[in-house]
Amino acid sequence: MGVVVSLAGAFDRIRFAPGVGVDVWILDLNGAIVADADGLGVGGNVLTDSAYGDMSDVAKMILERSSGRERYTYFGPDFLVVHEVGWDTVRLGHREWRLVMSHVVEGKAELDDGVVQ
Repeated sequence: MGVVVSLAGAFDRIRFAPGVGVDVWILDLNGAIVADADGLGVGGNVLTDSAYGDMSDVAKMILERSSGRERYTYFGPDFLVVHEVGWDTVRLGHREWRLVMSHVVEGKAELDDGVVQ
């Protein structure tokens, strides 16, 4: 019960406007993706995997701060996509994870994989 309440509260604090497509994932405090809405990122690490290089500064911020909201830019070969990311801390016992939500604010979402519509 406490986990459901904690997740609901975290979602409420970092949610975006209704109708905005979001990507949702959970990070452990070492940067490992332990849950991902589409399952593709599970097992990856936002600090060490080159696929997350465009968001490395924001990833460090997510892990250092218990909650927040920032923007980062994903640079493709001939395009860019700007994301807004919000996060909050979810606790279970003595462990903490970061619940993260991201959405595209500029550019074409279909050019950047991982966005849940």
